Amino acid sequence: MSPNSSPFSIRKRLVLLAGLWLAAALVTTGLILAQLFRTHAQEAFDAELASHIEELVTLADFDTQGQLQIARPSPDPRFARAYSGWYWILLENGEEVARSRSLWDIDLPLPSPVPDVPFEMTGPRGENLRILARTLKMDGNADRPATFLVAGPQERINTATADFSGHLLVTFLLLGAGLIAAILIQVTWGLRPLQRLRSALADIRAGRAHRLDGIFPSEISPLTDEVNELLEHNTKVVERARTHAGNLAHALKTPLAALKNEAEALSDPERDKLGSLVSEMNASITHHLKRARIAAAKGVLGQRTELAETAARLIQVIGRLHARRPLKSTLEGVRGVWFHGERQDLEEMLGTLIENAFIWADSRVRVTLGHENARLHILIEDDGPGIPQERWAEVLERGKRLDETKPGSGLGLSIALDLAEAYGGRLTLAHSDLGGLCAKLELPEAA
Repeated sequence: MSPNSSPFSIRKRLVLLAGLWLAAALVTTGLILAQLFRTHAQEAFDAELASHIEELVTLADFDTQGQLQIARPSPDPRFARAYSGWYWILLENGEEVARSRSLWDIDLPLPSPVPDVPFEMTGPRGENLRILARTLKMDGNADRPATFLVAGPQERINTATADFSGHLLVTFLLLGAGLIAAILIQVTWGLRPLQRLRSALADIRAGRAHRLDGIFPSEISPLTDEVNELLEHNTKVVERARTHAGNLAHALKTPLAALKNEAEALSDPERDKLGSLVSEMNASITHHLKRARIAAAKGVLGQRTELAETAARLIQVIGRLHARRPLKSTLEGVRGVWFHGERQDLEEMLGTLIENAFIWADSRVRVTLGHENARLHILIEDDGPGIPQERWAEVLERGKRLDETKPGSGLGLSIALDLAEAYGGRLTLAHSDLGGLCAKLELPEAA
């Protein structure tokens, strides 16, 4: 993960934000619906209590002494069953004159005066009751108002509300799960162009493509156009830098060649001295132009080179140059792996190391290819005299040659080392089990 990237992706942020809003909306809606249902249940319960009061009013009458009474028992059996939770009381001028059989001998602690709105109190068995009272003036006794009270179990409202809330919870959980799934699908589909853009950029970095191809939404297409223009500009800059380096090399080497020819006409001491200086200048120019080309090529996107094919071709070409010697060369290891860089740079590194192996080998050169953890591991070995371990660092320095009788300028290994390091790799030396030197080259692998 990049140090500048957030641990929360856009997908996670969108899903999390939508999930929070969805949860808040469902919880709020659920609470409102539960409260609305409770209010509705209370109103329905109060309407039932009111219907029982109307029933009692129709059953109320005066006896021969003018006393108000309930002439006939209520047809609802719950008022006859002891402590059923359903009770009625008849008050005349604030005094109880009749009650339901369900109360038996228990007196309810009624408030005084009795409110004309529904209220709650504790019943004979400790249950919560909801009570509705109506005060009326009966015909024949208008100066003594009659109050009809009907009580029912509050638990009935609570149970209905709890059942509704339970069903509502299950329904909202299923609804929430469905909406979350829909949000995931929507976010995934909406961010698919960004995923395609990411894959296209990965293809460019791995060398499988050179520009962002495909159709992108209008919100992203300006970005893809800018990236493609930047890639084209970067390629042109690199090519221009290489052209300038080549022109500079040609411009400098031509006068140096002239100086070398002039030196040939001088006497021996002056010729040797001037020739040595010209050779040193030529080697320095070659080295620094190589480094300039390396710097220009470093980090260029969209470049990759097949490793085994390049190595096989170099072994074949260099082997022909040493065809007069009885040398056996082999290429071992994996196939189908790619170097994350330019073919010219890979050929520069492998060519230098393979050529050195052919120069110093007695009879055998072996090149082994491997890869691990996105890194290429290349071993170039020979069965020659090798190099003492204490001099390994010395031969990697620019211009260092341990044997002046062998051809070369002493720049090859240092340039190979610079190239390897420019790509984030490394070049090290070791003893080979063939008896000679083993050059170990580690480079980045392309996906």
